[in-house]
Amino acid sequence: MIQALQLERGASAECISSVGESFEDWLADQRAANDPVVTRYQDVTSDLDAFGGEQEALDVLTDIQAQIDGLVLLRTRVDQLDIPIVDAFAAYTELNKDAILLLPLLGKRISDAPTANAVQRHALYMSTKDLAGLERATGAVGFNLAASGGGVFPTSVLQRFQSLVAKQSALFDA
Repeated sequence: MIQALQLERGASAECISSVGESFEDWLADQRAANDPVVTRYQDVTSDLDAFGGEQEALDVLTDIQAQIDGLVLLRTRVDQLDIPIVDAFAAYTELNKDAILLLPLLGKRISDAPTANAVQRHALYMSTKDLAGLERATGAVGFNLAASGGGVFPTSVLQRFQSLVAKQSALFDA
């Protein structure tokens, strides 16, 4: 689900930044591909007993479900260009962050050490992928602002970009 929503986040951002003149077909195709993935996630996580009453995991699951419930409104606002790109991007990023957070919580429930370690590594990998998406988007914003602002890449955007690169590098090292 994480990767699917990362792609939808990118397609949504592109659609909003083009003021609905580009990427609409890509966005519609991505959503159509994502819906079965989200449904499968909901099917798998619907048995809360599998989480053994661990409150932290249950809280994250509840947060994720609330955000999935909000996808319809988020998508509508994107389609109507009624949401700032930053807010749309943040909504998808929060959902991805919570879904990634769920992985190590599930890993704690696995008794086989190699499998539990694999789940931890996958969580780190998905975090780096999410940071890469944020890095690409931040770079694109910086280049767009530079193009419309006399060729100067804003310092605050550059600092954010460099911070994302450093975090991603640290996660790859881990």
